[in-house]
Amino acid sequence: MLRTLAGAVVLVLDADGEVGRAVALAVGGRGASVVAVGEREPALAHVVGEIACAGGKARHVVGGVAEGTAKAKATWGRVDFVVAGDHEAARRDSPDAVAEAIAGALVRALAQRGEEAERPHESLDPGGRSPT
Repeated sequence: MLRTLAGAVVLVLDADGEVGRAVALAVGGRGASVVAVGEREPALAHVVGEIACAGGKARHVVGGVAEGTAKAKATWGRVDFVVAGDHEAARRDSPDAVAEAIAGALVRALAQRGEEAERPHESLDPGGRSPT
């Protein structure tokens, strides 16, 4: 069963790149409200459209952490998590594997805060890493 991030607001940096896009789609698909941040407006708009088509909530902003935080606070009143979508270490695995690991870690963080979380997704081990 898929775990949920319903109610969480997640700022995804570099959401216009391959890994960031996968992270935004993964957390949006688990119910998080997503602010996609990056430099390429058309790519960001496309990510937001994909999340919306899947029934999720998302906005985008060209810029960095400050602009993304301002957009999240103006839209949903807060930021719960900030995820850097593009990092050298993230390029060692597939974008989907990285996204699933990050989404799983965020769900566990919500569960530790005492908020609702369902059973772990089968593709993640207890440490939040994707299977090798």
